[in-house]
Amino acid sequence: MSAVFEARYSTDCATCGWRIVPGSLAKYADDEVVHAVCPDDAPLRAVGDICPDCFIEKSATDACGCES
Repeated sequence: MSAVFEARYSTDCATCGWRIVPGSLAKYADDEVVHAVCPDDAPLRAVGDICPDCFIEKSATDACGCES
């Protein structure tokens, strides 16, 4: 059994593919970092309009990364 620790860096979970963010609980499984408990029913949503210039999803106000 692997010890659970607080993640210090952001990475993808080797089990579920969802992002492990700093501060969340993680552990090692076969030398790969995974969530201590993977999210079961992580909400999925459709992707909105993507800006053809900056490739960022546009917000509800039609803003994107080009305005930054």
